[in-house]
Amino acid sequence: MKKRVLALALGTIMAATLLAGCGSGSSDSKETAAESKETETAEEPAEDSGDAIKESKGTYRVAYIARAQSDSFAAWLANEMLVAAEEYDDIELDVFDGQADDEKENAAIENAITSKYDAIIVQPNNGEAQRPYVEQIVKAGIVAITTNARIDGIEGASSVDADPYAQAAVNAKAAVEQVLQNAKVVVLNGPSGNFHADERRKA
Repeated sequence: MKKRVLALALGTIMAATLLAGCGSGSSDSKETAAESKETETAEEPAEDSGDAIKESKGTYRVAYIARAQSDSFAAWLANEMLVAAEEYDDIELDVFDGQADDEKENAAIENAITSKYDAIIVQPNNGEAQRPYVEQIVKAGIVAITTNARIDGIEGASSVDADPYAQAAVNAKAAVEQVLQNAKVVVLNGPSGNFHADERRKA
């Protein structure tokens, strides 16, 4: 499942970059990297505007903003993104560390916008704190993707993520089967307001 998320994220970059001028935010494209490359070659160069993607150079520059490299999962995810990116000849991926600090992560997003990356993938530290900055990515005409946990409701942005409700439901079903009736149970919640934590709690 995790590797599917990574593959979908990179696949979304390829498809969304080519469709950025149309304002598409779908992450469900089945177009392969090879097909994307063929499309890029066949299309005429994009106009030189704020929305234009530099298709003519043949390489897509992608910024991945990790929430915190000190977080073992976030570090693993960033490393897997790098490994997955190596499978594409036309993707150059740079990883930036948000250091579990909203201000630092937001500054990294702004720097990536200023550096005119073709796509920016954000792993939010705090979804609502990063929301206006992801909206800035969209306004700059850059492909915007949020992942693990995604930020919903940003027009023009895409999200690639696993379903935390379905993940937790597996544990809940196992608990119902194995925990004795009338037993005292403690449920440890994740961070308040975190999409994954909230959905797992519901499950």
